[in-house]
Amino acid sequence: MKFGDTVATVEPGKWNDSSITVITPDLSDEREPELVGVYVLDGDGKLLAFSESAFTLNPQWGDLDERPLDINFVGGYEEGFQSSQASTSDGFLAFYGRRLFANDRLGPYFAARLQTAPQASGTYSVVSVLSNPTGAVTSTNLNSVGAAVDLSIGTEWQFKKGIDNHRTSLSFIAGTGFITPLQSNTIAATFTMPNFGTVECTELQGRLAPVLAGRDYNGIVANTTAGSASCFSNTLNSTTKPTAVTLLEYAVPDSPNFYPKYNFGLRIVNRYPGTSEGPENCVEGSKCQRGYVDFTVGRSAALTGGTLKHGVFTIDAIHPLPVPNMNYIYLFGSASKRFGNLPGSVSPLVLTSGTSTAADGPNPATLVVPLTQPDRDFYRIGVGVNITQIFSALSGKSNEAGTTSPTAKAAATKVDRGKPAASAPPTGGH
Repeated sequence: MKFGDTVATVEPGKWNDSSITVITPDLSDEREPELVGVYVLDGDGKLLAFSESAFTLNPQWGDLDERPLDINFVGGYEEGFQSSQASTSDGFLAFYGRRLFANDRLGPYFAARLQTAPQASGTYSVVSVLSNPTGAVTSTNLNSVGAAVDLSIGTEWQFKKGIDNHRTSLSFIAGTGFITPLQSNTIAATFTMPNFGTVECTELQGRLAPVLAGRDYNGIVANTTAGSASCFSNTLNSTTKPTAVTLLEYAVPDSPNFYPKYNFGLRIVNRYPGTSEGPENCVEGSKCQRGYVDFTVGRSAALTGGTLKHGVFTIDAIHPLPVPNMNYIYLFGSASKRFGNLPGSVSPLVLTSGTSTAADGPNPATLVVPLTQPDRDFYRIGVGVNITQIFSALSGKSNEAGTTSPTAKAAATKVDRGKPAASAPPTGGH
């Protein structure tokens, strides 16, 4: 028995002079609904009978609408969080897409995002305290999350397509990219140096030792001799005696390099109609909305102190709201958890706030050190809209899927995948 050009198997003992019951193979396809004839043949291929009415083959969900390139533009608002830090709100823009080849199995993907990300804000846990209007004592807090550009490229292998009539698919992804915070090189915080001989001075000397060991700090000395006048001294440009360092300033570093990243893992893709009247499949001329959820393992210097020194497990998602007539609204977010040789907790070192001398130019009594890139877990969550879809709707260019005429639908019988086909009376030519 054949449905169009597709051969079906007749179940043993499930046929008689008036009906035949068969199990059909996968008749779905990535195209518009198609009407086909049903034919009964003998063992030699001779036509015995054909149906008086045609059958409708159900089209499957697929990726034909991604020709020649799938491009999406989503914008919105999000909150970014680091562990044990206050949140930061900022705008979110994402420009992303993909193109699969080899029967929609393998191809590249890309993403360019303006989003929240960790920024240089580490002061080696040095803080100052102040009284807020309620009288409670709180610590000063640098903005540890800011706007950043996140660029990614990679390869996707879609290895599992047959879930829910191909509506949901699984892919293996591997990619790389970089993140660069959008910051200016400014003084971010100023503290008064603690007096020599105090616990704070000893602790500060230990925390700044790795920084002061660099060649940019030749001449800055941590005093250890009893009776010293200051915690640190500047021995450069001193004609008589070293200059006592009285201020400690933290500045945003002038970083010449992007923060690299790489990862690999599993991607889940869910497909939804592009419009409320759209077909339940993705065909050329009828664009679907897709939700992506990625589970990856890799490394990201932006999350691990500026270098690729820890592993990072990340869940990243950008997904339309699965509600009829509202799938132009998107939810997005990510959660990144570091693992492997993580640093321990550090107690805060409380110093008195100072007044920056940057406006007066270089000062030998001021020590300026760079803020460090955080080494903390990070997550972000937000909501936005598919700008591409909205512009298309406003311009009247929304594509509608091709459908079978009402008359043809009334005369047709659907064939469901994996289910017995409706019985076809063996009437007609012998």
